[in-house]
Amino acid sequence: MDLKQCEEEARQAALKDIINMFQRSDQLEKLEQYRQRVARQKASVEALLKSGLQNQLDGVRVGLEQLKTCLQDVREFKRSMGVVEQLMQGVPEIYEALQDVRKENIKYSQLATAVKNLGLIYNVEASVQQTMTLIEEDNLLYAHQSLTELENARDDLLDELHMQPKQHVSDKITFKRHFEKFDTVSQALEKKLRFILSRTLETVRKEPQIIVTALRIVEREEKSDQFALQQQKVTSFLPPGRPRQWRAMAMNVLKEAVVTRIEYSKREEREDNKMWLVRVLEILRQNILVDLRVVKSLCVPCFPPHYNIFEEYVKMYHESLSNYITLPAWISSLNKFQRPLLRALFSTSSRVHSYTSSARQLYQLEMSSPKIVIVGSGASGIACATKLLDYGFDNVVIVEAESRIGGRIHTIPFADNVIDLGAQWCHGEKDNMVYELAHKHDLLDSTGDVYESYQCVRSNREVVPEDISQRLKDIVNDSLVTRQMELRNCQGSLGSYLNNKFYEALRRPENSDIDMAIAKEFFENYKKFENSVEASDTLDDVSGKGYLEYWECEGDILLNWKDKGYVEFLRLLMRSRELKTEWGVLEKRVLLNKKVTRIEWSRNDCCVQIRCADGDCFVADHVILTVSLGVLKEQQLMLFDPKLPVEKQRAIDGLAFGTVNKIFIEFPQQFWPDKWTGFTMLWRDEDIADIRGTPRAWLEDVFGFYCDHNQPRLLSGWMIGANGRHMETLPEDEILAGCMYLFRKFLQWDIPEPCNFKTSTWYTNESFRGSYSFRSMYTEEVGTSARELAQPLHVVTTKPVLNGEPTVEPLYNQSRCDKPIVQFAGEATSDHYFSTVHGAVEAGWREATRLADFYGMLRNSHKLPKSNL
Repeated sequence: MDLKQCEEEARQAALKDIINMFQRSDQLEKLEQYRQRVARQKASVEALLKSGLQNQLDGVRVGLEQLKTCLQDVREFKRSMGVVEQLMQGVPEIYEALQDVRKENIKYSQLATAVKNLGLIYNVEASVQQTMTLIEEDNLLYAHQSLTELENARDDLLDELHMQPKQHVSDKITFKRHFEKFDTVSQALEKKLRFILSRTLETVRKEPQIIVTALRIVEREEKSDQFALQQQKVTSFLPPGRPRQWRAMAMNVLKEAVVTRIEYSKREEREDNKMWLVRVLEILRQNILVDLRVVKSLCVPCFPPHYNIFEEYVKMYHESLSNYITLPAWISSLNKFQRPLLRALFSTSSRVHSYTSSARQLYQLEMSSPKIVIVGSGASGIACATKLLDYGFDNVVIVEAESRIGGRIHTIPFADNVIDLGAQWCHGEKDNMVYELAHKHDLLDSTGDVYESYQCVRSNREVVPEDISQRLKDIVNDSLVTRQMELRNCQGSLGSYLNNKFYEALRRPENSDIDMAIAKEFFENYKKFENSVEASDTLDDVSGKGYLEYWECEGDILLNWKDKGYVEFLRLLMRSRELKTEWGVLEKRVLLNKKVTRIEWSRNDCCVQIRCADGDCFVADHVILTVSLGVLKEQQLMLFDPKLPVEKQRAIDGLAFGTVNKIFIEFPQQFWPDKWTGFTMLWRDEDIADIRGTPRAWLEDVFGFYCDHNQPRLLSGWMIGANGRHMETLPEDEILAGCMYLFRKFLQWDIPEPCNFKTSTWYTNESFRGSYSFRSMYTEEVGTSARELAQPLHVVTTKPVLNGEPTVEPLYNQSRCDKPIVQFAGEATSDHYFSTVHGAVEAGWREATRLADFYGMLRNSHKLPKSNL
């Protein structure tokens, strides 16, 4: 990038930061503080750049050393190749000298083959009996192997006899008589294969491996036929019974089964029912659809690709149906009114082809509009559904356990406009798709320095001087800049790292004038603040390395939604304003109050069944779970049938999920100074000891209250951890009384009685069981990640494409096409943007794109036809 352009962008970013800092005239008093803080940040960034440059230079130095080593290796290799070349010069002479040895080896090989065949010759009777036993026991692969060994022994002897200059007819007759029972075994195996293949559509539903076994034998025989015909061209000898052409036999058996299936459809005669013709034709139509569905879903993975089995079945139905409806006996059963009707319908072969083609098109329409059920209507679920609709999927439905949409986005009317009980901010601008969408509509506004210029108040009502509190803030903020480099090799928790950094900074001479008691109180409060960022109970739970997995988007990380709330973003996704409906493109696609209790994902039909608490049941091609990690932790053992794979269970157990709660209090009028943006509560040791062990102990983890310039009479409080979860179980009047106790304990003014009050309850709500995810020490210990959580559950099927042809290796070749039948989205599945709405949305888009790729939508830029379901 051009240096001048970089400088101009930096200048514009600096101007934007200054505008955000000085939104009110009274903030100019803090100019010197801002200047000092920026200077410190600049020094930290320069140190970071210097360290990065040094790392780059170290990398170059290491690279040069490796190149030198490579040069030495090349020279050594060249020298070794010279030695090899000298040794190879004597090979032709050695080859000529071994000519006699090779001749003797050929004679020995022939003798060894003869000895082996003699053993088989003398044990023909026993081998035949053993092979027949294997066939009767359905051990067909072993039976075919034994049969092949017998045949090879016979053919080798006949071939040797054929090569003799003087052949005796009696010798051939003797050999054929000796092996005559071989034909009986071969016929028995063929009969068994015919029986299996005649029941293909029934067997493939329950025991597809039997069909695969039969086809393997057929294909082995086909290869033996080809080999025998090739050898005939060389030796003019063709083994008896070759070619067997079992592949053609298999296709004939399948065709006979189709004919039987069609003829069986005529269950009634004219005497039984006047509408018998209509009923027969309807039964035919239904049978064709059912059979084609079975062939597409279950037979295609079992048959080798070159069978083109789906198209072959369509042709077989076409021919069989054409022959069936033109049978004289069948036509004669029609009355004088029905015969002209039938002739008009099926007067030519093309009409019959049209009928079967219509059945295939109807089938493909059903198959090409897969039914997709999304569990959860939070940001991830809505993003996934709208993206699927954009791709052209039409059969999409969302089931939601709550009586509202939004999930952990929950905007409600309160005080002068609205509040967000859950997600509140757009975190950053660059590479943040929430910002990219909302910025176009001018929906966002900077929160400013509310969470930087707050006052620190002790529990004896003493306000910590601003210069002291600012220096303490700078100490913890400086460690935020440098931690990116240092945490890479951290072996402990984020808590231990921050603790060491903070007290190490306090010991510096320039900070010797800071009261250690105030510093300790501040740091205890700051750790609660950081816990609210991570959703952890304690920073000792947070992994130092895992902390770096989160990527912060550049730009303002606290962009609010003015007076509209985060729900406005959901309206953007659903195009509610554009379509002038509440749910936009998702109208009639969201089912509320549908709690999912069971997901059965290993059915024979390659579909997934979703059972709900109200008794409703859905069968779908795919289900996409966007529920919270907290719900998965609680319900994984009961929710899935069969149980989840071990690696998925490890991801659910290993990734951490915590609770952060909010408290909103509306007052009749503002009672705090205009310059205050909020305050945090620093507990003195003696005061905190007084409430511990009492009913008010939960108040210890309410760490601060902050202002909202869109709600001038409102204070919003934050609390974390086990005490936050306990607060959710308390009566509202007790919670409000506790908050008023805090105000009067810490603040020196007269506090009016509030006129409105609201708290969030994310943990006790069984649809969430917490707020958002983070990376804990246990996550690091078990070695799991969001990527493992995001991996879908698969079933074996054929991968569909728009022209109806499979694009993957079939089950026949012992490979598989993985159909993502259960998918996972939500913020916890995001590698680097977990705990955020933009992470949740990107996860929903990821899973929608996964399905689009599976169905070939991305490669073909094609939309699926509209579903009739």
